[in-house]
Amino acid sequence: MSNNKKINVSDILMSVLPLVIMLILNTVATFPALVIGMAEAAEDGVQITPDNTTACLGYPKAQIALTIGFLIYAIISIVLFGIWYKKALLKNQKSLSNKEVFTGKNIILAGVSALGLWGFVNIALTLISMVFPDPIDAFGNMMENSVGSNIIISLFYGCILGPIAEELIFRAVTYGYLKRSKLNIIAVIVIQGILFGIAHMNLVQSIYASFIGFFYGFLRYKFGNIRITCFAHILNNTAAFFLEPLFINLPFGETLFFIFCAILAVAGIVASVFIAKMPAASTEKPVADI
Repeated sequence: MSNNKKINVSDILMSVLPLVIMLILNTVATFPALVIGMAEAAEDGVQITPDNTTACLGYPKAQIALTIGFLIYAIISIVLFGIWYKKALLKNQKSLSNKEVFTGKNIILAGVSALGLWGFVNIALTLISMVFPDPIDAFGNMMENSVGSNIIISLFYGCILGPIAEELIFRAVTYGYLKRSKLNIIAVIVIQGILFGIAHMNLVQSIYASFIGFFYGFLRYKFGNIRITCFAHILNNTAAFFLEPLFINLPFGETLFFIFCAILAVAGIVASVFIAKMPAASTEKPVADI
């Protein structure tokens, strides 16, 4: 067998480094908000324990610090991992134009499948909450404190900068090293998805984020670029911010939301089947993806 088929262990190890750097940057971005939140809690006479540390992030000044911290984190990540990806993994590859990437077919298939996955995740969380309500409630409370107070800036981070940063980290650099290591493509998709799940550092979110990571890795493989995965990720996060609130004040809102998610899930499955039947762009010829 040719030496070219040998698995490169150093590339596999390098694929984990982006996660480590991300967690460090994330911790640094969150730390000032935690300190400020603890100070605000102390002023209110609230005792902070390891079990309720994240509650500190709900205080007004802490929320402002959190917003600023995550914006800085996202910008640094985009610059750092964008340069890393370009310098280390895009050599001797052909670039695709936006016209080639964002064809009508690609947009529809990636968009519908992404919304379908979002619908499926919401259905799963709803059903799980019926059996295990406490972990889901705790997760919901944590998520409420994880977004900064300025809704416009928070949406800019959560719907645009955050998804782009995470795609550069996991579907660009991490995926790139795993692919270069000569691992089987299924192993590449699974490993980068698991690392994506670990990055969320919360049991509930890590489990479903891993499956979302598998999906983005699947798109990355099939379409051969990260611009499509950025589009799918942005659409997923935007749906999370805007679609569910539309149903809150409607009669039978929860039921209607469940039905809506089910329709999206079915449409997403159909779109994903079409994508699965497509030839993988990344296997036809070397293709740059940024």
